[in-house]
Amino acid sequence: MEIYMVYLRILFASLFLGSAAFAYSNENNLVVRLNMEEELIPLYVSEFQGGCAPFDSAYLNKLLTILRFDLNHNGMTFVNAKDPKWEKTLAGAVELTDEEWRSLPFHAFIKLSFQEKNLEGEMGIRSTRSLKQFHGLALSGNLNEDRRVMHQIADTLYKELFQKAGIATSKILYTLKKNEKGANQKWVSEIWEADYDGYNPHKIIDGGYFVTPSYIPAKPGFSSGSIIYSAYKSGQPKIYVAQVNEGIGRRLSLLRGNQFMPAVAPQRDQIAFVCDVAGNPDLFIQPFSLEKGSEGKPRQIFSCGQAVQGTPSFSPDGKKIAFVSNKDGSPRVYMLDIPKERVSIKDLKPKLLTKYSRESTAPAWSPDGTKIAYCSMTQGVRQIWIYDLKKQEERQLTFGAGHKENPAWSPNSRMLVYNNLEGDASHLYLVGLRQKAPTRIGQGEGLQRYPSWGS
Repeated sequence: MEIYMVYLRILFASLFLGSAAFAYSNENNLVVRLNMEEELIPLYVSEFQGGCAPFDSAYLNKLLTILRFDLNHNGMTFVNAKDPKWEKTLAGAVELTDEEWRSLPFHAFIKLSFQEKNLEGEMGIRSTRSLKQFHGLALSGNLNEDRRVMHQIADTLYKELFQKAGIATSKILYTLKKNEKGANQKWVSEIWEADYDGYNPHKIIDGGYFVTPSYIPAKPGFSSGSIIYSAYKSGQPKIYVAQVNEGIGRRLSLLRGNQFMPAVAPQRDQIAFVCDVAGNPDLFIQPFSLEKGSEGKPRQIFSCGQAVQGTPSFSPDGKKIAFVSNKDGSPRVYMLDIPKERVSIKDLKPKLLTKYSRESTAPAWSPDGTKIAYCSMTQGVRQIWIYDLKKQEERQLTFGAGHKENPAWSPNSRMLVYNNLEGDASHLYLVGLRQKAPTRIGQGEGLQRYPSWGS
């Protein structure tokens, strides 16, 4: 069995021993079971206008389905059902009076039409009583290509509504584990990338066994172009970095021991990871730059007797780390201020976050810094939970069958992607803080695991 999984089994052994589903603490910690977030904002997407579309109605419906999916899965909006009244109102030139603007039952609308093969249209924003036009979006007739045009339209409307970048044009990174056919019959775990909705998947790195890939945070305004991951090239797991468009990994450090679960600070200046070079899986950080790789020496920032540490996640300011430890028994999520050099590890006292359910793993800090997602055994099934740092509340987000693990945040901190293990299958799902129903993304064979959401 791979060493990585051995460590996970040590860390999470208590999850499979039939212990109580919930462990209560004497400390005051509020648990919220209901969705307490604000309501989603309603939108309207009209049917294509005019009769000169260069594609048949089936293709046009596919394009609208993509756009509606995007606007239903950004964590902020939802699309109203088709209504003959509003189809008639939005037909032709849109000229609304102040009273008509006020009476709209949705916050914004989109109407689309064609000029030859170019897509054009209008967006109406109720709050500003404004119409925004767009022109010249070329479509090819290839749905894999044209769906990205629809993603751009969805993100344009999101930016108009919230003055922030949308997520429809973002990417998701994950591993695909499968049994190679042929004489060897060995398991491999490749690194893949897809559009956030699971479409346009493509392999980035193959030819080995790779785990826990994540994007190296991009500079503001840029897309994620580099990744970090653990690879079993020499038997022991070691940390590698690679360019997405090259797929060639280079080893980060010559440090001895097993190294896994790497995470890069948002400032791209340090890496946190777990290593057993001192005899026990402990927490380390390493100065880092994308151009030079590791800089200086790694240093141990947390250790506690025979306890196992795992899955570090940086706060947005890069000054704190959320991580898992079984130092107090079963694995739970803790928060630690990154100590300065020459500070004694014995003096460090990480703050316990998950006081309600002690069997908690895989913390992920939201980009806006307000929440930490993690998975926890709940009535015999691993579910995704949210810890609100401001309210100091724990809230269960997912329900139902299937072990849900490895949550990763969308860039806007409103959605999560995770892998759901049911029997011998593992698939990726999206779920929103304001949306109760998860949505499966991606198709195909193999076990999809360890998702990471990039910009």
